[in-house]
Amino acid sequence: MARINSILTRARRLSLPTTILALAASFVAIGGTATAATMITGWDIKNGTVTGLDVKESSLSKVPNADKLDGLDASKLVPGGVVPKGVTIRGTYGISYPATGAQDEGVDSLSFGASLTFAPDATVIASGEAPTAQCPGSWSNPMAAPGQLCVYERLTGNAGERIVMGATANQTGRADRFGAVVSIRSLQAGTTWSVGTWAVTAP
Repeated sequence: MARINSILTRARRLSLPTTILALAASFVAIGGTATAATMITGWDIKNGTVTGLDVKESSLSKVPNADKLDGLDASKLVPGGVVPKGVTIRGTYGISYPATGAQDEGVDSLSFGASLTFAPDATVIASGEAPTAQCPGSWSNPMAAPGQLCVYERLTGNAGERIVMGATANQTGRADRFGAVVSIRSLQAGTTWSVGTWAVTAP
């Protein structure tokens, strides 16, 4: 009792928060950690101080904006959605066929796997050609300006004219909102082929 009276006498000289801490420390010394633990209440815990291991996950609500990544709606980040403005998607193509003569045609389809807000212009950069302002990349690093589909040919054989067009509109130099077709024509009879990459950037 003498020890407790001494503690209470000192507590009167201290502020309330300091008194609580002093009493808690004293109870630890007298009764052990189990006694002190029962003395801690919600008033003793400050916001933002509880760590992950101390939280019961089932008690948590959904994090605000959990359906968004960098401000983008999650529905726009999955295949089949609308490509966000300024975002570039890329792919490859390959055409190979046995031409029976000159001007035989071979095609390959390019599927964006998503949709653009409107149909982009389309350009083929043939093997050995220099990039352009609208198609400033290369087959190893395909790039496209906004609103552009750029097809970069890497290797080719017996190929003459190369064009890109929409599969539905059938308009040369313009793709569809969700893909396009690459077409080549043979120079003569024999195996004809063209392989490369492509990039399209949403306007």
